[in-house]
Amino acid sequence: MKLEFVFILFLTQLLLYSQNKYKIIDFESQAPIANVELRGKEITFFTNDDGDITIPTTFKDSLLVYHPLYKQKIIIVNEALSNLITLTPIEKTIPEVIIDGLSANKIFKDILKNYTKIYYDSPSEYDCLIKQKAFSDGKLNNLLISQMKIWTLFNGFDFSKSKTPDSFLQISLNSILYYKTKNQDIQIKPSDFIFRFFLNSEIFGILQATEDSPLSSTCRKIEEDLYEITFESDYIEKEELKIRGEMIYNSKDKAITYLQIKTQQANTYTEKKIDNILYKAYTTDTELKYTFIKNKGKYIPSSMEMNFKGFKTRENTTKNIPITSNQIIYFSTFNKGKHKGLKNKIDLSKKITDNIPDKEKNNSFILLSEQEKEFTEIK
Repeated sequence: MKLEFVFILFLTQLLLYSQNKYKIIDFESQAPIANVELRGKEITFFTNDDGDITIPTTFKDSLLVYHPLYKQKIIIVNEALSNLITLTPIEKTIPEVIIDGLSANKIFKDILKNYTKIYYDSPSEYDCLIKQKAFSDGKLNNLLISQMKIWTLFNGFDFSKSKTPDSFLQISLNSILYYKTKNQDIQIKPSDFIFRFFLNSEIFGILQATEDSPLSSTCRKIEEDLYEITFESDYIEKEELKIRGEMIYNSKDKAITYLQIKTQQANTYTEKKIDNILYKAYTTDTELKYTFIKNKGKYIPSSMEMNFKGFKTRENTTKNIPITSNQIIYFSTFNKGKHKGLKNKIDLSKKITDNIPDKEKNNSFILLSEQEKEFTEIK
């Protein structure tokens, strides 16, 4: 009888975690598309770096397939659904023009002025997945994937409380799914990205940096009420950097639904001693990506990505070793939050793994890319 119960329990778990695998590709180039959202009523799935995704066999519903650079489509998840899903790039046949009222500077200023009217401005809780990766000399040497809960007071940066960021942003960890480091642990601490985590503070920073030299921009209509706007700054001497990027702007909702910002900067660096050897890490390029989706009249975040590029040097050597790091946060579910925040919030000044003393790794059905899988299997 006991054996029979164990078998039934095993069968139940097998059915619960049984997954169907799908791949999403570009209809024209046939290339896989990373970070595609498949958004349901209560949960969102995301493709990995190889364009692959797994969905539980028990899930039978419709999903909105969304990527800011592709046409949206709705799929029904059932036995008839093909394992290969294609997305069509947004058409960009209309030439770039200057459209009155749609310059990057004006849009950024209007967004700040009307931020709480456009983006959800009440306490919010998100179930999220965070993935951090770091490369040294082209090889993956750090991987962290963790489930977390994020609470925000109004989905924006509160400048009046910048010294107490956990009054408007809190994080709690559910579990670490994958964690492996080789040579040295390079993690992005939450305190390192708080200012750039929110759209309003990033836009504020751009406007401050380009105050004496406004951004030049071009605009292209891609769909009804939808525009692609590219922008670029001159070299900003006082900041020693140059900014360029693009956005998808919904003129009807007056909302930025996608924003990519690339910054080229002078060689700023940090120092760190490892085994009594001094290392310097230089950052030369940064890239940020924000995507938003509409939820009951206002926009909420769906993903936020940060990329850093540079090189490191070692004491008493002249060799520059290329380094890159990537962090992406996927916002899987959204719920209205409480004003007091989360019960088990982490210390934002510490690394994510330092907030879990035993660094326990839980079994996970997250689909790794081939590169990530190969790295986790290295002994």
